[in-house]
Amino acid sequence: MTVPDEDLMLQVRDGEVAMLGVLFDRYQTPLYNFYTKMTQDRALSEDLVQDVFLRILRYRHTYRPDTPFRAWIYQIARNARFDAARKAKPVTPMLTEPACGPLNDPTVAAPVARSMATGILCAP
Repeated sequence: MTVPDEDLMLQVRDGEVAMLGVLFDRYQTPLYNFYTKMTQDRALSEDLVQDVFLRILRYRHTYRPDTPFRAWIYQIARNARFDAARKAKPVTPMLTEPACGPLNDPTVAAPVARSMATGILCAP
């Protein structure tokens, strides 16, 4: 007979942290798939799954028996993803020159370049 997730989490909350391994075995793959679909990044998904279980261990005392475990773990998972996205530095591609536009037109580019050079040379 399988022990319900809620009972396992109550055991973890009460100090039997080895039971977290059973929950890990049950939820590792579903959480990984959840994150992979969301992020399209396997390495980040693995890191986030680990973060979820570290948070469960850290915040196990906040689990309430009237809360379905699945809802609780996925709330932690969403929070972990939100925190990771907030901490990530935005990646902005660097363009050496515009792909199109008025600066590709030599009649516009030359005066703009002269104006920029003058501004740089005349700067204090």
